[in-house]
Amino acid sequence: MLMKQQSIDQMGAIRHLVEKAGWYHSRLVVPVPLRDIVGKKELWTALDTMCRSEANDLLPAALAKQKATLAAARATLAEASRWSGQSETKFRRERLLTARQVAIAHYSRELETDDRTRNAGHYNADWRDWSKTGCAKGLQRVASGTAPDDECDAIIGWAIDVFVADGNLKAQRGTPEWRAFARQLAAIQLEVEKRKDDRDRGEGDGMPSHPLLALSPKVDANETVTGEGGKTLAQILPEYMKERRATARTDYDSETTVRMFDECMGEAKAVGAITKADVRTFKRMLQDLPVNYRKLFRGQTVPEAIKANQAQAAPCKTLHVRTINDKYLSKLHPILGWCQRNDIIPNNPASGVKVDSVPDNGEDNRKDFSPGDIAKIFAAPLFDPSVPYGEKQWALLVALFTGARAGESAQIKLDNIQPLHECLCITIEGKTKNRSSNRRVIPVHSTLLSLGFEKRVADLSAKGATHFFPEWFAISAKSQRYERFIPRWFNERLKCQLGIADKLKVFHSLRHNFTTALDQAGVPMDIQERLCGHAKRTPHMGYVHSAPITAMKEAIEKLRYDGFNLGVGL
Repeated sequence: MLMKQQSIDQMGAIRHLVEKAGWYHSRLVVPVPLRDIVGKKELWTALDTMCRSEANDLLPAALAKQKATLAAARATLAEASRWSGQSETKFRRERLLTARQVAIAHYSRELETDDRTRNAGHYNADWRDWSKTGCAKGLQRVASGTAPDDECDAIIGWAIDVFVADGNLKAQRGTPEWRAFARQLAAIQLEVEKRKDDRDRGEGDGMPSHPLLALSPKVDANETVTGEGGKTLAQILPEYMKERRATARTDYDSETTVRMFDECMGEAKAVGAITKADVRTFKRMLQDLPVNYRKLFRGQTVPEAIKANQAQAAPCKTLHVRTINDKYLSKLHPILGWCQRNDIIPNNPASGVKVDSVPDNGEDNRKDFSPGDIAKIFAAPLFDPSVPYGEKQWALLVALFTGARAGESAQIKLDNIQPLHECLCITIEGKTKNRSSNRRVIPVHSTLLSLGFEKRVADLSAKGATHFFPEWFAISAKSQRYERFIPRWFNERLKCQLGIADKLKVFHSLRHNFTTALDQAGVPMDIQERLCGHAKRTPHMGYVHSAPITAMKEAIEKLRYDGFNLGVGL
């Protein structure tokens, strides 16, 4: 026994490992500032073993849980400091605030004002004793929703006016939104009155109990979560992106996803508090979110944009299933997965959450534009003959008479518009949908020539431009997403203005009209494939011969579109 004790002494004491009555424990001292929050001076965890070597193996896990408790206490202390009366929580003017931000701002402002009054010696305790009972009852009626508008305005309307004046809220008196803010702020004002009672008794400030003022969630000592579980997604994200080393575009999408998730939750939740139900809520809200909502509803959060869109007589188009799954949920899942792999959270709440969609049957789900649609698209005021055509007009014409995809059109270089075998042609050679369409030649239709195609090329060359669609190319080149800009303008704005409601008729449908018109004109299949970029690659595909060019020119000139009247009679 003596030899055993000597060997232990030689090993030396292990920090935080304590033997008590033969059993081993993990012991961690609680710093003085955290003791009121934790409620203890020391944290003890029984390791349930009398074997020192086994206790040494169990110690790290026990310490991790104890340190998680301290980390949560530090987060609580940090958030509590904003309500200590030392500094006011400030928000930028003209910035719309979430419900939680409104609650925190009002709570901190009121306590700051109370502090200044007490410190200046102007506090009237007798007057407050006389008024607080009636004040509390009035606030309770407003918070419960039983008070009429006049009473709500008299009791708490002043608080709403402060936020409205600063541009932090948009609510007109008497509206449901206004009453909701009144109820919320009345409940927060009741919390303020409780803190004043604490101060009147000389007890200092207690912690608020209202959900909107809830501090960072405490981590239970039995949870297998590290201290980082109290961090928000925004705080976790920089380390995640640094380790992942993705493209700038991917990092931007990740940041956007985190911001939108926090907006949907109404607050920046700690990752350890995020549940699968939260992720499902995020998914459901994305399904109701209008496309391009940041431009359509400027300054509004995701919930506000959804509400504003649904209130419109003709709500805007909402996000596509693929966008929700592939752009947002697919960004949230790996962030939370990284947290799980790094023992920040025990499991990934985003696992398995996605929007179910109808299986793709392999068919292109776009429709051709009808003659009536063509007549609407290629008519005034967009195609006013007295005004020179811009990029949008030429984009529609090129798509209809060349069948080029959006990505192909956006990358057309002026140098690739040249005469070949006595025929003006466009050579497609940019990044395209598939390898069979990497390079092909399309003769320019006589209608395009009659509408000033060659003059546009000459004018652009004189200005030093390099592409037929310089603005479209410049906007899309950085992101490599050429299907945006003009196609998006067409699909989301022009179609609605023209009254074309069919969702299967989009910018890409002009290519379908092109292929349909070739087929109806009796153009041989091998020529159709060459023009459309569907031909199988062969050793001679890189060469251009006079016979195919002549045949393709003849085929192009057979194109006729019912409803299209531009250039007729010129």
